[in-house]
Amino acid sequence: MKDIEGRKPCQNDDEIDFIELAVTLWKGRIVILTFVVLFCAVGFFYNEKIVKKSYFVESVYELNLYPLSSLKFCGMNKGCVESLVLDKYINLLSGEPVNLKNSTISFNMSAKPDSVDVYASKLNKANEVLTLSFLQASNSNLMVANSLPSDFKGTDVVAGSVLQAKQMIYDIEQNDIKALTIKNTHIVESQSKKTLVLVISFLMGGMFGVFIVILKKFFMDFKARRH
Repeated sequence: MKDIEGRKPCQNDDEIDFIELAVTLWKGRIVILTFVVLFCAVGFFYNEKIVKKSYFVESVYELNLYPLSSLKFCGMNKGCVESLVLDKYINLLSGEPVNLKNSTISFNMSAKPDSVDVYASKLNKANEVLTLSFLQASNSNLMVANSLPSDFKGTDVVAGSVLQAKQMIYDIEQNDIKALTIKNTHIVESQSKKTLVLVISFLMGGMFGVFIVILKKFFMDFKARRH
């Protein structure tokens, strides 16, 4: 019985001692940190000197007016109405590479533009054309409604169409309201790739530093066993 109790469980040399591993990594923290800094420096150099920078001109927009035809198609679905109006607006921008996200509209470009004035002018011109198309459509709807027989003019559908057309004409001609409000046009440098490169550099530096520390510990233990 005493012989059994005095026996200690045999420890497998291949088992990982996590406490010993943590101590080893802590002792080698300077080496790990050095490789992290080194890899991050390489990543920063890659971002600044090698990666082709990308820019975009961004503006904030707000929907002010929408044609009666969009309400007939979308009902009271605001997202659907906005999507139809913005589709028309983008088509007026002469094939420019445009992105729409979170109430912003942006032009993609490979080189940093000298000024945002050219792009602000394009946005405002397209907005003017879009607003004019709404005005023409409202005048056309009003003309059609006025040409209908008196029996049809009194219906709710025609009366509602006339009211909306008159309101649109008044807003555009008297209140000088545009289809969209375009503001805060500015140049932005894309940071997504830069951030990704730096994160990968940080992780690779840490992994390589850990590998070196563990490899060094392995060779030291190997030499100790041989002696």
